[in-house]
Amino acid sequence: MRKKLKQLTFVPIIAVALAIPNQALGEDIWSGPYIGTFLSHSSVKIESDATARPDALGNGFGVAEIADAMVGSMTYSQAERSGSFAPGIFAGYQWAKDAFVLGLEMDAQRGGSQTQTGERITQLDRFPANHQVYQYEQVFDIDYLATVRGRVGYASDTWMVYLTGGLAIADVSTNLNSYAPLLGPTAPPPSFVRTATQKSQVNVGAVIGAGGEVAISDQIKLRAEYLYYDLSSIEVNSGSRVDYNTGALFSSAVGEVSSGLTGSVARVGLVVSF
Repeated sequence: MRKKLKQLTFVPIIAVALAIPNQALGEDIWSGPYIGTFLSHSSVKIESDATARPDALGNGFGVAEIADAMVGSMTYSQAERSGSFAPGIFAGYQWAKDAFVLGLEMDAQRGGSQTQTGERITQLDRFPANHQVYQYEQVFDIDYLATVRGRVGYASDTWMVYLTGGLAIADVSTNLNSYAPLLGPTAPPPSFVRTATQKSQVNVGAVIGAGGEVAISDQIKLRAEYLYYDLSSIEVNSGSRVDYNTGALFSSAVGEVSSGLTGSVARVGLVVSF
């Protein structure tokens, strides 16, 4: 499916490029509107910080100690990095004056996904034979990554280098599944509840980068580009709950996982000017 998507992204642009006559390079090849397509490799880093506090408590021996142990197990920091390839498209307009080029560009691509997993164990203070365990799996999915950027470049007859910066926009969703069993002797025997929370939002941040282009004709150029982006955080609630076998509450804790997203994107692409 991804291979077909890449072909569908590149083929129309290449067809347009081949249909344009190959002329001698003109003086205004760095002015006017353009469209293009690219293949990118994205490296995404997600840094999560989890905090928690005791929640409602039932009636029983040790309920407060279990809640405190839950808080200890649910408090953590974790950072993971993942990479993926994705196709994308862009369009823009630029103005050239002597050797200087100013431009505005928009682009979009698939963002990628990542999974964070872990298991944390906390010993109960007054009951050292018991250990509170917190097992979690949190899945992040960046449905799309888009940018709106200004460009400032320096151009020669057949090449241009530029700096770029602006806004990065991403559709981010996360799904957190957790399970908090208590290991060791307990009385009465509790039952452990699995919890699942999810959230989806549009994250906005900043993006900066640099790149270069080489003209093959007045209309066709090859491009290489590097971008770094920093998006706003996404927060999702977390929780642990232990019930009596009867279904009555034994002990519980609640918390929040805040995850910041940063990433870098390396691209190679084809530009068609008009």
